[in-house]
Amino acid sequence: MTITEVITRIKMKLGIYGIALPFENPDKIITETIQEITIPTFSIYLPLKDRLVCDVHQLQSLEKRANWETYLLPEMPNKKILSVTDVSYDESMLSGLGYWGGTIPMVTSSIVSQSILANASSQLTREMIPKITFDYMQPRQLRLYNLYNSCKIVIDMNLEHHKSLASIPDTAREAFMKLALLDVEMMLYNVMKHYNEIETSYGRINLHIEDWQNAEQERQDLLNDWDDRYQLDQLQLYYI
Repeated sequence: MTITEVITRIKMKLGIYGIALPFENPDKIITETIQEITIPTFSIYLPLKDRLVCDVHQLQSLEKRANWETYLLPEMPNKKILSVTDVSYDESMLSGLGYWGGTIPMVTSSIVSQSILANASSQLTREMIPKITFDYMQPRQLRLYNLYNSCKIVIDMNLEHHKSLASIPDTAREAFMKLALLDVEMMLYNVMKHYNEIETSYGRINLHIEDWQNAEQERQDLLNDWDDRYQLDQLQLYYI
């Protein structure tokens, strides 16, 4: 999905493709509407998922207490962090039979036996080591608790989608188009309600903008529907 594709589809859907609208550079205004209104809203319901692997010693420490420490996450160009969904130890740092930060002597046996023992030891280690808990605070502040066993962590994040729309998945294309169409209808109605007709090379055209006057309510209805259902796509929470 590209911004050009979305603009073309919207203009064809609204019947304004090839029509000179009564303001300068309508494509730019439609683009700004999508980038500044549609993308931030859509990203709340279907965010871009990303993962950051880092060493906490390389992060800026903002505040430290006996059982927690707050870090400043690095700036990521063209990426806005909306939330942090999980923080875990980097399992690539496991050594020996599944132990963080040290070695456990490997027993003398076959490779298959060692693999079985390593897997069992790794699972046992996860059971014994408390899970990292955290709080995320804007902007880019991450407070970590229970960070005992390794300084190398994996941070799962929800991000705002790219302004180019390249990060919108194909499976969400039509849902995004619904919201973008209503946002553009709202914008056009607020601008063009001051005009009864527009002059074109084919004569005066009545755009029937009354068709767009309910866009704001339709948008709210769409978001209400998403409010009721979008949590179903989120990861299941487990309380221990």
